[in-house]
Amino acid sequence: MQDLISRHMLIRGRLSDKTFPEWVHHRATVLDLKGWMKMPSGSSAEIAVTGERILVEAFEVACSLGPGESLIDSIDTRPGNLNEPADTFRLLG
Repeated sequence: MQDLISRHMLIRGRLSDKTFPEWVHHRATVLDLKGWMKMPSGSSAEIAVTGERILVEAFEVACSLGPGESLIDSIDTRPGNLNEPADTFRLLG
């Protein structure tokens, strides 16, 4: 049986609106995570992910480092909703 968890993350910092979303999407896809990301500005991103515990934790670590052209100031993480349906990882608006 899989140990599934869900996390909701709010990332703040200097985030490239061109490369950061694709970077997050790639990491989530490689780790087989489901969920979504929206980035209302170049200084914050909201992410919801669900997957195996070890893979979600690896994703959180990757996000804390970010891609080279981004500077992560903070990440607020809280438990997410395991019942939120998702079959892929999507970039929203």
